[in-house]
Amino acid sequence: MVERVLGRHRKALKQIHLVKTPASSPSVLLRHHRSDRERKKQQARAVLVERYEAVQRLVKQGLSHRAIARQLHMHRESVIREASADHFPEKPERPVAAGILAPYETYLQTRFLEGERNVLGLFREIVARGYAGSRMTVERFLLGLRAMEQQGLEIAQGATTKEMTPHRAVGFMLRRDELTAEEQVALDQVCQLHPHIKRASTLFQLFTRMRARTTRRGVG
Repeated sequence: MVERVLGRHRKALKQIHLVKTPASSPSVLLRHHRSDRERKKQQARAVLVERYEAVQRLVKQGLSHRAIARQLHMHRESVIREASADHFPEKPERPVAAGILAPYETYLQTRFLEGERNVLGLFREIVARGYAGSRMTVERFLLGLRAMEQQGLEIAQGATTKEMTPHRAVGFMLRRDELTAEEQVALDQVCQLHPHIKRASTLFQLFTRMRARTTRRGVG
């Protein structure tokens, strides 16, 4: 009966995609290449290195810190700091924090490789999965994937997706307490499709619990 109820919403169920990552594959959080940003970073570093070398050269020529500051248009404190340094003071690399999109990158990458390129559609799909960020963040990520594709760079695939079916949804309801996090997300999406589905799921859950208690008592 539950499967019959779900069958009336088969089209909507097909919009729910279950991501399945092979156990042998590591979780993939794709970081698309940002060559323009890296190039600007290297250019800025080159300017700082050149300035440091100029300070060191003028110090060896006997100029005062004040004179060097005037000549290089620097603060005197910066000149003193760079003059006393044995080598160019590299800025420590900041650890890259996982962004708000990180938990959904594997999903987006997999759907992209399956041929889904509609930004709004993919944005809506991950919103249904709990994403609370902006559409622009999703669009930037997909633009990065397109750039990699155009450059002939490999976009590794660590997962596959399956469309939700009435039979699969009922299977999830039957083993509700044994679902993976990904399966639980998919089942939650199923139950949110229509009040009739949510009601059927609740009744089915009550029925399975009642039957389990009866079986434990040795009745029927």
